[in-house]
Amino acid sequence: MSYDVIIIGGSFSGLTSAYFLAKKGLKVCLFEKGKIGEFTKSTGILTKSVIDDLGVPDNLIETYINGILAYSPKMVEYEYRFKPLYFQSHTLKFLNWLKKISADSGVDIFEKRLCKDIKIKANEVICENKKANMLIVASCFIPRQIKSILPKENITYYSGLEYIAEGIKPKDKHMWEAYIDYDISPGYFSWITSAGTNLSHIGLLKKNNNMPIRKSMSSFLKKIKKRNIKIKEIRAGVVPLSRPIKKTFGRRFVIVGDAANHIGSFTSGGIHYAVRSAKILSRIIPQHIDEPTEENLKDYQNEWKKQFGKLLKEELWGRKIYDKFNSNERLELLLQIVDTIPRNKISNIFNNYTNLNQIHPFQTYLPHIIKNPMKILKYFNQFKSHWA
Repeated sequence: MSYDVIIIGGSFSGLTSAYFLAKKGLKVCLFEKGKIGEFTKSTGILTKSVIDDLGVPDNLIETYINGILAYSPKMVEYEYRFKPLYFQSHTLKFLNWLKKISADSGVDIFEKRLCKDIKIKANEVICENKKANMLIVASCFIPRQIKSILPKENITYYSGLEYIAEGIKPKDKHMWEAYIDYDISPGYFSWITSAGTNLSHIGLLKKNNNMPIRKSMSSFLKKIKKRNIKIKEIRAGVVPLSRPIKKTFGRRFVIVGDAANHIGSFTSGGIHYAVRSAKILSRIIPQHIDEPTEENLKDYQNEWKKQFGKLLKEELWGRKIYDKFNSNERLELLLQIVDTIPRNKISNIFNNYTNLNQIHPFQTYLPHIIKNPMKILKYFNQFKSHWA
């Protein structure tokens, strides 16, 4: 059977791309190496833009988050309370819902099928004996057949682990608790957030270092004095926190989601970028489905850069700054300085982020201070009036 589009990957990028394209009348099939909705590495954070773009039903939302309780390495608490910042979804139910609406829209879904044999020919794409006009790569990693014809990339991966568990609850079910400790989660932080009823998300993301991630989790639980938890579900995986790949298109293919590094390198958020990319593809691909040349599919890259390329760049700046604070002593100072910024300014930054608008709080000065963390601290002290 012939299709207009073959999609590799059955997570957020693949399913939303399949759904939007099928709604436009294209014949789509999707390959997923596992069983959709059985396992995920995602915490399931949905921004307002995702809710608006997909019309996510209320029964998929575990709770809404009104802000952040940040804890320094010395366990000093900093509260940042806003109007709803984002929505905590039940990730597996959300994926199954995406699977259903995609199938209901006519998408043929092939689960437990690893698409190894990929051929991109002059007039068609072949994957697992299925033929199509073009291919969408929405998997975690780019298949070697595609990777071999793209520019080489230097990608930094972070390791993530999350438990859905009983026996631990956040202080406020509508706040995200972020625990910052370089010895436990270098380059990022650990967290606790509500999973609805009597369950919570307990997770961490960190640079790959010599400490196994389960040992890091044990250290985190010991720090917050929680040992007797009952684990109901485990989520784990690697997250690429680097700049987007240089080229996300080619003759008869495009790349989306994790494979394209469409993940905020500072926040590690990716679902909102996945959904917005899928919407872009639903406009670009139908125009060029009969002739998906490299020149035509470049429109996809131009459009995602226009819509959220600057935001990804600003997140990369944030990542480079945060990486300079490579000790608990420096992180303690950083939180003290950030606490001097008026709450309404921080709220505006987060509200822009949840609507896929530019953040740009430091855009003018950032390139000049990024190489030296002490200059960053001096900058904050010198320009406190900038926030008034």
